[in-house]
Amino acid sequence: MRYAVRVHPRAARERLTLSPDGTLEAWVKAPPLEGRANQAVLRLLAAALNVPSATVTLVRGHHGVHKLVDLPLEPAQLRKALAPGDA
Repeated sequence: MRYAVRVHPRAARERLTLSPDGTLEAWVKAPPLEGRANQAVLRLLAAALNVPSATVTLVRGHHGVHKLVDLPLEPAQLRKALAPGDA
């Protein structure tokens, strides 16, 4: 499935949330230089959602804060993975 992601580079800490409209919000420490923030977002998504990093791909938005990523999760699985209190 494809999901919209809004990236916040140069954040103090890394985290991932799901906004009420279904957009993922990713805060990464990496700067938006030479693709570092893009790579950090892909790593964060894979780790937070417990999926192999090879299955997370950036489809669109290589040079902006609004991205489109392909993830191997259905919307219900994504919400469950990001639900507060889950480990």
